[in-house]
Amino acid sequence: MKNIRSISLIPLLALFLIYSAETSASTEKTLNDWPTYSNASFGFSFQYPQTLVVTNRNLDLFHMEGLVLCLDLVDKNNPNITVLRIMVSEPLDNPRALVKDFTFLRRACKRYKEITISSRKAVNCITCGSVACTWEIVLPGTRQFDIFTMLPEEREQDEPKDRKYPLRSIINSLKFTEAK
Repeated sequence: MKNIRSISLIPLLALFLIYSAETSASTEKTLNDWPTYSNASFGFSFQYPQTLVVTNRNLDLFHMEGLVLCLDLVDKNNPNITVLRIMVSEPLDNPRALVKDFTFLRRACKRYKEITISSRKAVNCITCGSVACTWEIVLPGTRQFDIFTMLPEEREQDEPKDRKYPLRSIINSLKFTEAK
């Protein structure tokens, strides 16, 4: 009886492996079809689906010390839907700026998980504000990147995932270069 169970699992395992390989190839092909946002001044790039548009935000709206760039990825069909926000700051050049380092994040995050993005150490952090808890990806350093969703249905997830919008794929496509 044991051998029959083992044998019956083999086709299921084979189907799973085939599906995983097809899904991986499909995701890779999808990323190849996506446009790339590049910023040589700040030394990073990422890919995003054609259903989104990258917009630069006016930094004066945020009143944040050290903030040097803010990008929103907005739904092309509904400009009122901001899907993802990327904020770049240079906190070390500004003594009044909020410096997020790994020690700070361990204390501040409700749930703290170290991850790697493009060979750079980052933190998947769940923080709780006045309205709700939300995930945030933080890449500390002399140039700090804060990446988080603006979608209410995604905010309370433990981490970004590919659902209606491919948040995890966008974040995973981040590449860092030397800033000019």
